[in-house]
Amino acid sequence: MLLKSRFPDYDYSLIQKDVWWFFPYQDFPDECNNDEGLFSVEDVRRIFKERGFYEREFLVEDRINQFSQYLQDLDAKNILVVGHCDYFHQITNVWLDNCECLTIANGSASIL
Repeated sequence: MLLKSRFPDYDYSLIQKDVWWFFPYQDFPDECNNDEGLFSVEDVRRIFKERGFYEREFLVEDRINQFSQYLQDLDAKNILVVGHCDYFHQITNVWLDNCECLTIANGSASIL
């Protein structure tokens, strides 16, 4: 794994192994395939495959604001964040290529 070779001191056991992405459960009340009213990963994948999905912009902005505040509140010298370029573009206004790294220090961004 590229990250493990570049950042060998990081404790990778802290990374969640569950599949996670945003899903607007309230928009699909009749799509759940179990009695508990919970969506399985298979349900969500099926809905995305059949219908596609675009998150509403105000929800994206809300998640970005919460995440940005979370990062600002951390008491850490260095923070490693892994994610999708679209999300990072919303935060930084910089488009990243696959596996590209961005360093942000004192409010200015530079691509590594």
